Amino acid sequence: MTTSELETAWSCSRVVHDFFHHYDHWRYARMLDLYTPEGVWHRAGAALRGHARILEELERRPRNQRVAHVVTNLRVEPGSASTASATYYLTVYRHAGEIADDAAAPMAGPAMLLAGTAELVRTEQGWKFDSQTLARRFEAGPAR
Repeated sequence: MTTSELETAWSCSRVVHDFFHHYDHWRYARMLDLYTPEGVWHRAGAALRGHARILEELERRPRNQRVAHVVTNLRVEPGSASTASATYYLTVYRHAGEIADDAAAPMAGPAMLLAGTAELVRTEQGWKFDSQTLARRFEAGPAR
């Protein structure tokens, strides 16, 4: 990889990691800052286009839960000087119900594993998602 490609890969990796960090901490404005104004987030069978629609869906999330998204197997493939693609897995841990911030939430294991793909573009404000798709690959339940 060239130095430019490494810089692109690092910057785009930060976008992915920062997005889910902000998601887990309910920082919706910071999440939206990581999307282009007309960017699309494909999740749970819906295509959320634009900041207003993404925010509308985020605000529907129940606040009485703790969620952690762990990003792994992240690969960024630079395209042109202003485009890149990313693939990654998200392991999602979830505890439903109120719990003190300093308490460990009980869990039986991950709630699900998602496969993520993203198209990112370089803007004047830095790298941003133009589209992101999350697809369930595993979910909690009896194994077969």
